[in-house]
Amino acid sequence: MANNRTYRRRRPKRYGKKRLFSIKDKKKLIIAGVALLLIAGIALFLFVDRPLSDEDKARLKQTLVYRDGVSVAGVDLSGMTYDQALEAVRPAREQMHDAATIELVYEDKKWELTAEDMKFHYNWEEQLENALFVGHQGSLVTRWSQLGAKTLDFEVTYTYEEALVRKAVEALVDEINSPPKEPYAEINKTGSGGRFLYHEGSPGLETKQSDVFAAVIAELEKEEHSPITLKIVLTKPKKTIEDIQAATKYVSGFTTNVGGSQNRKDNVKKLAGIINGSVVQPGEEFSINAVAGVRTEEAGWKLAPGIENGTYTDQPGGGVCQVSSTLYNAILLGDFKVTARQHHSWPSSYVKIGRDATISSYGPDLKFVNNQDNPIYIFAYANNSQCSVEIYGKPLDYTVVLESVVTEKITPPKPKYSEDPELELGEEDEVAPSKYGYRVEVYKYYYKDGKLIEKVLDHRDYYRPFQGEIAVGTKPTPTPSPTPSPTSTAKPIPTATDSPRPSPTLSPTNGS
Repeated sequence: MANNRTYRRRRPKRYGKKRLFSIKDKKKLIIAGVALLLIAGIALFLFVDRPLSDEDKARLKQTLVYRDGVSVAGVDLSGMTYDQALEAVRPAREQMHDAATIELVYEDKKWELTAEDMKFHYNWEEQLENALFVGHQGSLVTRWSQLGAKTLDFEVTYTYEEALVRKAVEALVDEINSPPKEPYAEINKTGSGGRFLYHEGSPGLETKQSDVFAAVIAELEKEEHSPITLKIVLTKPKKTIEDIQAATKYVSGFTTNVGGSQNRKDNVKKLAGIINGSVVQPGEEFSINAVAGVRTEEAGWKLAPGIENGTYTDQPGGGVCQVSSTLYNAILLGDFKVTARQHHSWPSSYVKIGRDATISSYGPDLKFVNNQDNPIYIFAYANNSQCSVEIYGKPLDYTVVLESVVTEKITPPKPKYSEDPELELGEEDEVAPSKYGYRVEVYKYYYKDGKLIEKVLDHRDYYRPFQGEIAVGTKPTPTPSPTPSPTSTAKPIPTATDSPRPSPTLSPTNGS
C-alpha cells in the first residue's frame, strides 16, 4: 500500500539578540531624554541653593538694609543696618536666654540651670544674616518667594549637646547634695547666759544625678519650661543638740597660787588670757607655745625672773611656766594624752614635785592631744593671787587623783669657789645656791563610784642636784701711805743782857 505522507521543511531556528525597539522608538527615547535633561536643568536653575561667599557677606553687611516687613524672632528690623539690628534684638536675646533657664525646686530651696551653664548655642547671627540677605542668596524659587512675601520672620532656635548638659547637671547635683550640718557649741563671749552658746544642726540633702539629668532633658524638649521638683533624700546629723550639751560639761581643773614681782604676775595673767577660750578638736594636738607665740618685750611681755643655765635671770615672759604647769595638772586630772612636757631644772614652789611643766619660746613646750570624740574647751584666768585652768568636754565617768612620790633625795656636791676681783680680799658672795636632786614618781589613782579601780605610774622625773658657787674676793687691800713727820720751827737765840749778880749767902760756921 502506498505511503502518501507529505513532509514540510522546517525553518532553522535563529539565534542572537531580539530587536527591542524600532528606529521610531529610539527617536522617542532621545526626545524624552532631552526633555528630562531640560527639566532637570530648569529645576537645577530654579531650586539649587546659591550661597554667598564670605567676601560677599562682608560687603553686603556694609551696604544693605533690612527690607520692609523683615523681622527676626518677632523683632521688626525694617530699614535697619546690620549693626543697628544687633542692638535692636539685644533685649529679645536676653529674654530668650533667661527663658531657657530651667528651675529646680525642693520645698523652699531653688536652683537654676541657665543656658550658659548648659552651653546652649543660639543661631541669632545666622538668622540676622539670612534676614538681611533676602533676595540675595538661596535658590531662585526661594528668592522669588521671599521677595513676594509682605512679611518675613526668621525664627531663632538653640541647640545643645547632651554631654555638656550632663556636665552642667553633674555640677549642679554636687552643689545640691550636701552633708548634714552637725549641731555645735561655741564659747559664750558675751559674759552672760552661761559658758556656751548652742547651735542646732540641719539635715543634709541627697539626690540622684541620673534622675535630674533625665528630667532636664525632658524639659528641654518642651517649648516652655516648667520648674522641676527634685526628689530629695534627707540625711540626719549624727548628733543632737542634747549630745552637744552633754559634751560641754566640766572635766577637770587646777589652781595655783601666784607670787613674785608685779611683772611676773602680769605675765601670768597675759598667758592665761591668751589660752583662754582655746578649742581643741578630737584628735588634735594642742601646743601652748604655738598659741602663745614668741615672748618678747615688743609683744608686750614684761621682764621677770626665769630659770636659765641653773640660775634666775630677768627675761621677757618670766613666770609663764606657772600657767603651763597649772594647765599640765588639769590635763593630768582630765586623763588627756600628754605628748610633750619637760620639768624645770629644780622643783617649783607652786605645784608638787614632778607636776611642773616648763616652757620656752624656742625650747621646751607643753603639748597634749584631745583623746575624746568631741571638742574640748580650755578656760584660763589669773589675778595677782591665783591662776586657774578648767577643761570642759565630755565628763569622765571616773575620777583621777595624783600622787608624787620622791624615791631618792640626792645631796649636791660642795660648792665650788671662784675668784671675784670686784670683791674685797677674803669677802664671799653666794653666786648660785646648792640644790638637792630628786628622783620622783608620779602616780594616777583611778576611782569609780568611790572605789579605787586602778593605780598607774604616769611618769618619772629626775631633778639633778646643783653644785652651788661661792665667789671669793681677790681685790687687794690698798697699802696705807706713810704719814709725814712735822717740820721743827727754829727757836730764836736769846740776846745776853747785863744784870746784877746775886750776892753769895754766907752759911754760919761752927768754932772750938
